[in-house]
Amino acid sequence: MRDRTILGFILVLANLADLDILLGFLVFGDAHRLHGGITHSVIFAFFVSCLLAVFPKPLMPVPQRFGLALGLLLSHPLMDFFQSPLGFGFTAGPGVALFSPVTDRRFMSPFSVFLGVQHRSWAQLLSGHNVVAVLSELLYLLPLLLLVDVCRGRQTRVRQLGHGPEKNRGAEKLTADPHNPGSLRHLDGEA
Repeated sequence: MRDRTILGFILVLANLADLDILLGFLVFGDAHRLHGGITHSVIFAFFVSCLLAVFPKPLMPVPQRFGLALGLLLSHPLMDFFQSPLGFGFTAGPGVALFSPVTDRRFMSPFSVFLGVQHRSWAQLLSGHNVVAVLSELLYLLPLLLLVDVCRGRQTRVRQLGHGPEKNRGAEKLTADPHNPGSLRHLDGEA
């Protein structure tokens, strides 16, 4: 259950910047009127990360929760910064207002690494173009996800072997047996 909660937390935060599409539609009848604005800004990401670090029941320590939230919230505008609906290469996208509300200036990369998702209509949203865009983003993120999984697995194995912080009590009393390299013994000679 804990893993599902964390996965849900990750999915919601990584896509929270696009809340502006829903707000634009509900308030103005135009889904793109607010898109790429304040919810795509560094200030929004920092503010929401602070709130998440303080308020919900903690699944992890506050600094880790803050860092994870900030990284996830910034991942979306960063990807939008490097995307263009025209494709990969030296084509700029619409940009994002990274420093809104201080300035509404949109910043964009002069080259595109990500194929931008098109979402002005249901037909565009469900198009083959968007399938390719999502698959390409997954291919970019797959190595990072594998690295996180390997690191997480390593931490779990270390804890299971008794070297983690919660099982480290009394470890200073153990030493390797020079005659049997695979064993540990107490300093007072007990096995």
